[in-house]
Amino acid sequence: MFIFLHLRIEEEAIQREVISRGFKRVLIQTPEGLRPYIKELIEKLRKSGVTVLLSGNPCFGACNIALTEAEKLRADAIIHIGHSLMVSCGNTPVLYFDAMYTFPFEECLRKAEEQIKKAGRTVALFSNLQFVECLEAIRSILENWGLEVYIGRGTGVKYPGQVLGCNYTVPLNVESYVDFFLFVGDGSFHPLGLALLTNKRVLALNPVTCSLKDMSELKRRYLRRIYASIVKAREGKVFGVLVGLEPGQFRLELAEGVKKLIEATSREAYLIGFTHLDTGFLEAYTWIDVFVNTACPRLSIEDSERIAKPILNPAELLVALGLTSWEEYVGEYSET
Repeated sequence: MFIFLHLRIEEEAIQREVISRGFKRVLIQTPEGLRPYIKELIEKLRKSGVTVLLSGNPCFGACNIALTEAEKLRADAIIHIGHSLMVSCGNTPVLYFDAMYTFPFEECLRKAEEQIKKAGRTVALFSNLQFVECLEAIRSILENWGLEVYIGRGTGVKYPGQVLGCNYTVPLNVESYVDFFLFVGDGSFHPLGLALLTNKRVLALNPVTCSLKDMSELKRRYLRRIYASIVKAREGKVFGVLVGLEPGQFRLELAEGVKKLIEATSREAYLIGFTHLDTGFLEAYTWIDVFVNTACPRLSIEDSERIAKPILNPAELLVALGLTSWEEYVGEYSET
């Protein structure tokens, strides 16, 4: 069962802002999923005398700001649609605008009502930016079912209930009050990310397929895969430390600290800088045994299955080096 989603882009607000600030040449940057919906915005800007340029590179979040593209294309500003402000940027002005989906959540909730009620009496809602606007209405429905509902607030995010792939302060701030969490949005990346940080159940309501999924089994499969990677990494002699060069991913101090830590165990370590990384690129480093990711956690969580060599995050590296135990890393999921 697939549900019709309606996307709202703030076209008039974007047009007013661009004109009022006198920008004549702008670069529009959006995630791939929003690109089919920006033609009308482009036409409005062009009719206002604005030259519109489009970013063709991948955009995974507000940490992927197209500063180099804007500079090379001589853009006056970047119109970044679909993510909220995360980091301060370079010399090119960046204007952030939301893109929100609406969907018939009543129908999806009715379909999932029995499973949600079985999960507990207290629940915290969370979502990514595209669906965060629906959370208050969903809260009302769940409260009518007799549930106690929390929508947390966090640091580094714009809205209550909002999470980023690297920021789960919103749900974790209310973790002690709830029996389980309910994520509203598509994909498994965000709900799995929270599931790895908590021992409480995480359910994911997918508005696209109108389906509900328990993250418990996916978490167990992920931890089994990571355990196998850690065991394999213990035999590694040469390590590649991945350094994301995007503004919101650049953690050189952490990467250099990881490199020194590895070298202190009489192993070799090299820093590998990148802006966009396909795991296929890593295969070319045939002489590197293990990779350690200090950039976006998506690479370690979603892409690790695409390469035969281990890709660990810094916490998993500590387990591989024997500096912390597997039980400390996984907590109650140590039996997996």
